[in-house]
This record gives sequence, C-alpha cells and structure tokens, in this order.
Amino acid sequence: MSNKPKIYIFVGSENLKGKTASFANKLNKIAKKKGFEIVKSVESADGLFIVSPVHWFSAPIKLKKFIDGKLHRLEEAGWRCEGKLFGALLYSPEGCADLLLAQLAISANLMGFFIPPFSLLYYRNNNFDKWVFDFEFLDYWENLLTP
Repeated sequence: MSNKPKIYIFVGSENLKGKTASFANKLNKIAKKKGFEIVKSVESADGLFIVSPVHWFSAPIKLKKFIDGKLHRLEEAGWRCEGKLFGALLYSPEGCADLLLAQLAISANLMGFFIPPFSLLYYRNNNFDKWVFDFEFLDYWENLLTP
C-alpha cells in the first residue's frame, strides 16, 4: 500500500496531440517526480486536476460531460468529493479562461472540494505565463496530503 498522495488528472480535450494534452503530460511527469501517484479514478484520488481548453468561451463538451456525469454522481452518492483537493489549468488564447475557472471553482466548492492556493491557472500563449508550467501548486498539495 502506497502512502504517496494520489492525483487524478482529467484532460478535457478531444485532441490528444494538442497543447492541452502536452500540458497534461508535463503535469503528469512533474507530479510523478514530486512523488505523487497518478490514479485512474476520482474516487481513489486525494485530488483532482483538470487540464482543458476553453471552447467558444465555455467548457468543452468532454469537460461538461465529466462534471455533469461523473462528478455530479459522486456528489449525489454521499459527497464523495468532499475534502479532495481541486485545481485546473485552462488554455485559452482568445480569453475567457478566467470565467470558466470561476465556474469550475464554484462547482468544485459546492461539491466539497478544497481549492488550495495557486491551483487555478490559465494560459494565454504569452511568454509571461511560462511560470505556470512549473506546477508549483503541487508543493502545496504535497504538504497538505503527506502525513
């Protein structure tokens, strides 16, 4: 049995070769290097991190289905997301990622997730945003999850 903190990474893009997928792969590598175990279900995870593009200034259908289907069912089955950590990285070169992040934060809060500092990020394709990809929020997550 592993004492490593467990994280579930949801990729909200249909394009497995696009920027969102590359961001998720980088997060996966950094999380593993920092000692996180990447799990295949939200139920067995200590935290959920969503990596998604913004489509037409809103959530892409894959992300919407995940929230309305999987997360909503977990919430209705006895608040099974309560206390889990939550974070998101959204890619939106045309803007409005902040609006979708706000919607995700409200939904996650209502489902009982805990949102640590620096866990809600967005990337707009400028050099200034490169600090995002160090995924420094994982340090906070690790401190919160490691006994």
